[in-house]
Amino acid sequence: MLHSVIVSNIGLLLFIKLLNYYGNLLVRVIKSTTTMPFEFHTLNLLVPLGVSYFTLQAVSYVIDVNRKKITAEDSLLTYLLFISYFPLITQGPIARYNQMKNQLCEYHSFSYKNITHGAQLAVWGVFKKLVIADRLVIAVTDIFSNPRSGSVVIFGAFLFSIQLYADFSGCMDLVSGYSEMFGITLPVNFSFPFSATSIKDFWRRWHISLGSWLRDYVYIPLGGSRKGKIRRFFNILITFFVSGIWHGGTLGYLMWGILHGLYQILEDLLLPLKEKSIRFFRVNKESDGFHIIERIVTFFLVSFAWIFFRADGAAAALHMIKLLVTDFRLWTLFQNIYSFGLSEIYTWFLFVAVATMFLVENVHKRIHVRDYIDLQPLPVRWFIYMSAVVVVILTGNYGVDGTSMFRYAYS
Repeated sequence: MLHSVIVSNIGLLLFIKLLNYYGNLLVRVIKSTTTMPFEFHTLNLLVPLGVSYFTLQAVSYVIDVNRKKITAEDSLLTYLLFISYFPLITQGPIARYNQMKNQLCEYHSFSYKNITHGAQLAVWGVFKKLVIADRLVIAVTDIFSNPRSGSVVIFGAFLFSIQLYADFSGCMDLVSGYSEMFGITLPVNFSFPFSATSIKDFWRRWHISLGSWLRDYVYIPLGGSRKGKIRRFFNILITFFVSGIWHGGTLGYLMWGILHGLYQILEDLLLPLKEKSIRFFRVNKESDGFHIIERIVTFFLVSFAWIFFRADGAAAALHMIKLLVTDFRLWTLFQNIYSFGLSEIYTWFLFVAVATMFLVENVHKRIHVRDYIDLQPLPVRWFIYMSAVVVVILTGNYGVDGTSMFRYAYS
């Protein structure tokens, strides 16, 4: 029974995600190797909103019941509420039943703090989404459609890392803020991923709910680290291969997933050499300088992998990587810095917005920003609220060409 439920849920998800892509790929292979008249008619399916997320939630529920970690829910309405709780559907996080049941079923009275804190978090999410991510996508699209040199490619990969984080974490903040207004706390899905000092550390901070789902329902059932080093490496590769399929299943996504698996394997294999080098050069592993170098290396490796994730196909990704080796030309980047689809004024807007995002999140590591705002006098609090809303309205991106309200005020 358990296996049939898992197969039916995962099978339907794979059918939706993979059929058209691999159907067309199979046709191209057949036509290139034979003279058979073969056609594949793409299916235009009406895909349920959030199918990638609620499918994994449904699978985790069934497995946890089978493992006796949770008790099966008697009320169909409560189960459906868990599966379809609207803030979770579009972007996640992938919640577990034991994280949500009590919150969804218990009584929630009106709370001014929940409303204000939720609204603050939602506005912050909109800022990251509209002001940063949706404008960065213009520059990223321009670079990935026309990579001028290797230096431009790596710059585009760095921008895509920031764009993806601002977009995804911004949406997380938005839905978490909405949910907080109801008195319901969603699982944390990001924990300062650009502070990661290794790829393993990155996955402890990035899309945390997906990483923990893959660990509990793919990696550990495969044997985890219990069956020797070779088997552990194999399990890591399979786990990240599954991650690639979940994200889309195209060759680019699969290569991205496998590359992250290889990163983790190489980290393990090179750890003894790293430790010997640290002792030989008498490096202080606790120093800020050492941690900064680790973060830079991790950010570079993560950004490099995003090339496969973002490029228009595996061939385009390989072409861009070839430019990194054969045609780096650093001056090309500086010559084109204002020609990536954004004007000079919007480029500087973007720089200030990204710096603000990192500054606020760095401060948030030390103090809880929303609690700090609560301590301010009423006029100061409302000045902060209105300023944040005005900034989003004036500088947010509301068109494919990067149009914002500021454009009209500026002109």
